[in-house]
Amino acid sequence: MTRRSAIDALPASLRALNAHALAACPPVEREALSGALKRRSDYKARGRKAQRNGASFERQVETALEVLRARGVVAWYGHAEPGTVFVGGELRHTSVGGCDWYGVLAGGRAFVVECKRGRKIYRAKGIGPDRAPCIAEHQAVQLTAYTAAGAVALLAVDRGDGLRWVQWTDARWDKGALVSEGVTTMEGTMGR
Repeated sequence: MTRRSAIDALPASLRALNAHALAACPPVEREALSGALKRRSDYKARGRKAQRNGASFERQVETALEVLRARGVVAWYGHAEPGTVFVGGELRHTSVGGCDWYGVLAGGRAFVVECKRGRKIYRAKGIGPDRAPCIAEHQAVQLTAYTAAGAVALLAVDRGDGLRWVQWTDARWDKGALVSEGVTTMEGTMGR
Protein backbone atom coordinates (compact mmCIF):
# COMPACT_ATOMS: atom_id res chain seq x y z
CA MET A 1 0.00 0.00 0.00
CA THR A 2 1.44 3.34 -0.98
CA ARG A 3 1.34 6.38 1.24
CA ARG A 4 -0.83 9.22 0.02
CA SER A 5 0.88 12.51 -0.62
CA ALA A 6 -0.34 15.70 1.04
CA ILE A 7 -1.95 16.76 -2.23
CA ASP A 8 -3.89 13.49 -2.58
CA ALA A 9 -5.31 13.92 0.93
CA LEU A 10 -6.77 17.34 0.12
CA PRO A 11 -10.22 17.97 -1.38
CA ALA A 12 -10.16 18.09 -5.18
CA SER A 13 -10.89 21.83 -5.21
CA LEU A 14 -7.64 22.57 -3.36
CA ARG A 15 -5.37 20.08 -5.13
CA ALA A 16 -4.52 22.36 -8.04
CA LEU A 17 -3.80 25.33 -5.77
CA ASN A 18 -1.53 23.27 -3.52
CA ALA A 19 0.16 21.64 -6.52
CA HIS A 20 1.03 25.13 -7.78
CA ALA A 21 2.27 26.12 -4.32
CA LEU A 22 4.49 23.03 -4.17
CA ALA A 23 5.76 23.61 -7.71
CA ALA A 24 6.55 27.25 -6.91
CA CYS A 25 8.28 26.32 -3.67
CA PRO A 26 12.09 26.09 -3.74
CA PRO A 27 13.10 22.40 -3.99
CA VAL A 28 14.79 22.42 -0.57
CA GLU A 29 11.52 23.55 1.07
CA ARG A 30 9.08 21.28 -0.81
CA GLU A 31 9.28 18.41 1.62
CA ALA A 32 8.56 20.70 4.58
CA LEU A 33 5.63 22.33 2.76
CA SER A 34 4.27 18.94 1.69
CA GLY A 35 4.49 17.73 5.31
CA ALA A 36 2.74 20.84 6.59
CA LEU A 37 -0.06 20.44 4.04
CA LYS A 38 -0.44 16.77 5.05
CA ARG A 39 -0.57 17.60 8.78
CA ARG A 40 -3.20 20.29 8.15
CA SER A 41 -5.26 17.91 6.03
CA ASP A 42 -5.01 15.15 8.69
CA TYR A 43 -5.97 17.62 11.43
CA LYS A 44 -9.05 18.72 9.50
CA ALA A 45 -10.00 15.11 8.75
CA ARG A 46 -9.81 14.23 12.48
CA GLY A 47 -11.97 17.26 13.25
CA ARG A 48 -14.59 16.24 10.67
CA LYS A 49 -14.65 12.69 12.08
CA ALA A 50 -15.07 14.02 15.64
CA GLN A 51 -17.93 16.25 14.49
CA ARG A 52 -19.66 13.31 12.78
CA ASN A 53 -19.27 11.16 15.90
CA GLY A 54 -20.54 13.96 18.13
CA ALA A 55 -23.52 14.60 15.87
CA SER A 56 -24.33 10.88 15.83
CA PHE A 57 -24.30 10.75 19.64
CA GLU A 58 -26.42 13.90 19.91
CA ARG A 59 -28.98 12.22 17.59
CA GLN A 60 -29.06 9.28 20.04
CA VAL A 61 -29.77 11.70 22.88
CA GLU A 62 -32.43 13.43 20.77
CA THR A 63 -34.11 10.07 20.15
CA ALA A 64 -34.13 9.40 23.92
CA LEU A 65 -35.64 12.85 24.55
CA GLU A 66 -38.28 12.25 21.86
CA VAL A 67 -39.24 8.95 23.51
CA LEU A 68 -39.53 10.76 26.85
CA ARG A 69 -41.69 13.42 25.20
CA ALA A 70 -43.95 10.71 23.74
CA ARG A 71 -44.24 9.11 27.21
CA GLY A 72 -45.22 12.44 28.76
CA VAL A 73 -42.05 12.83 30.85
CA VAL A 74 -40.65 15.73 28.81
CA ALA A 75 -42.99 18.57 27.83
CA TRP A 76 -40.59 20.37 25.46
CA TYR A 77 -36.93 20.35 24.49
CA GLY A 78 -34.56 22.18 22.17
CA HIS A 79 -31.00 21.96 20.90
CA ALA A 80 -28.37 24.66 21.49
CA GLU A 81 -25.83 25.54 18.81
CA PRO A 82 -23.01 28.07 18.89
CA GLY A 83 -23.23 30.94 16.46
CA THR A 84 -21.33 30.18 13.27
CA VAL A 85 -20.38 31.83 10.00
CA PHE A 86 -18.52 30.65 6.89
CA VAL A 87 -15.25 32.51 6.33
CA GLY A 88 -13.18 31.54 3.32
CA GLY A 89 -15.13 28.30 2.96
CA GLU A 90 -14.53 27.27 6.58
CA LEU A 91 -17.05 27.19 9.40
CA ARG A 92 -16.00 29.49 12.25
CA HIS A 93 -17.67 29.92 15.62
CA THR A 94 -18.84 33.45 16.39
CA SER A 95 -20.25 32.73 19.85
CA VAL A 96 -20.09 30.07 22.53
CA GLY A 97 -22.99 27.64 22.64
CA GLY A 98 -24.56 26.45 25.85
CA CYS A 99 -25.09 22.85 26.87
CA ASP A 100 -26.39 20.67 24.05
CA TRP A 101 -30.03 20.17 25.09
CA TYR A 102 -32.44 22.07 27.30
CA GLY A 103 -36.12 21.86 28.01
CA VAL A 104 -38.95 21.45 30.47
CA LEU A 105 -40.19 18.30 32.14
CA ALA A 106 -43.92 17.61 32.21
CA GLY A 107 -44.05 18.72 35.86
CA GLY A 108 -42.65 22.16 34.98
CA ARG A 109 -39.06 21.61 36.09
CA ALA A 110 -36.38 22.78 33.66
CA PHE A 111 -33.54 20.52 32.52
CA VAL A 112 -30.25 20.86 30.66
CA VAL A 113 -28.11 18.11 29.14
CA GLU A 114 -24.46 18.19 28.06
CA CYS A 115 -23.41 15.30 25.76
CA LYS A 116 -19.93 13.79 25.92
CA ARG A 117 -18.59 10.70 24.18
CA GLY A 118 -15.21 9.06 24.77
CA ARG A 119 -13.48 6.40 26.85
CA LYS A 120 -12.39 9.09 29.31
CA ILE A 121 -14.32 12.30 29.86
CA TYR A 122 -12.51 15.05 31.73
CA ARG A 123 -13.84 17.66 34.16
CA ALA A 124 -12.04 20.53 32.43
CA LYS A 125 -9.89 21.31 29.44
CA GLY A 126 -6.17 20.72 29.96
CA ILE A 127 -6.55 17.84 32.42
CA GLY A 128 -6.50 15.09 29.81
CA PRO A 129 -4.82 14.74 26.44
CA ASP A 130 -5.24 17.47 23.85
CA ARG A 131 -8.68 17.33 22.19
CA ALA A 132 -9.98 14.79 24.75
CA PRO A 133 -13.69 15.14 25.58
CA CYS A 134 -14.09 17.52 28.50
CA ILE A 135 -16.61 19.77 30.19
CA ALA A 136 -15.88 23.32 29.02
CA GLU A 137 -15.90 26.00 31.70
CA HIS A 138 -19.05 27.69 30.33
CA GLN A 139 -20.80 24.30 30.32
CA ALA A 140 -19.86 23.64 33.95
CA VAL A 141 -21.14 27.11 34.88
CA GLN A 142 -24.46 26.42 33.11
CA LEU A 143 -24.87 22.96 34.68
CA THR A 144 -24.15 24.39 38.14
CA ALA A 145 -26.52 27.34 37.62
CA TYR A 146 -29.37 25.03 36.55
CA THR A 147 -28.77 22.87 39.62
CA ALA A 148 -28.71 25.90 41.95
CA ALA A 149 -32.03 27.06 40.44
CA GLY A 150 -33.66 23.70 41.18
CA ALA A 151 -33.52 22.36 37.63
CA VAL A 152 -32.22 18.97 36.50
CA ALA A 153 -28.65 19.16 35.14
CA LEU A 154 -27.43 16.04 33.37
CA LEU A 155 -24.48 14.65 31.51
CA ALA A 156 -25.38 12.26 28.69
CA VAL A 157 -22.27 10.12 28.29
CA ASP A 158 -21.12 7.22 26.19
CA ARG A 159 -17.78 5.75 27.25
CA GLY A 160 -18.13 2.83 24.87
CA ASP A 161 -20.94 1.17 26.81
CA GLY A 162 -23.94 3.02 25.40
CA LEU A 163 -25.89 6.07 26.51
CA ARG A 164 -25.84 6.75 30.23
CA TRP A 165 -27.16 9.69 32.22
CA VAL A 166 -25.24 11.21 35.12
CA GLN A 167 -26.76 13.89 37.30
CA TRP A 168 -24.30 16.80 37.46
CA THR A 169 -24.36 16.83 41.27
CA ASP A 170 -23.59 13.07 41.31
CA ALA A 171 -20.67 13.25 38.88
CA ARG A 172 -17.49 11.99 40.52
CA TRP A 173 -14.05 12.66 39.11
CA ASP A 174 -10.80 10.75 39.72
CA LYS A 175 -7.75 12.79 38.73
CA GLY A 176 -10.11 14.87 36.60
CA ALA A 177 -11.67 11.92 34.72
CA LEU A 178 -15.35 10.99 35.13
CA VAL A 179 -15.80 7.80 37.15
CA SER A 180 -19.56 7.94 37.76
CA GLU A 181 -21.33 5.04 36.10
CA GLY A 182 -24.68 6.79 35.69
CA VAL A 183 -27.97 5.13 34.86
CA THR A 184 -29.36 3.89 31.56
CA THR A 185 -32.57 5.93 31.64
CA MET A 186 -33.08 9.65 32.06
CA GLU A 187 -36.08 8.94 34.33
CA GLY A 188 -33.65 7.32 36.79
CA THR A 189 -31.99 10.70 37.39
CA MET A 190 -35.11 12.77 38.06
CA GLY A 191 -36.51 11.50 41.33
CA ARG A 192 -34.40 13.81 43.49
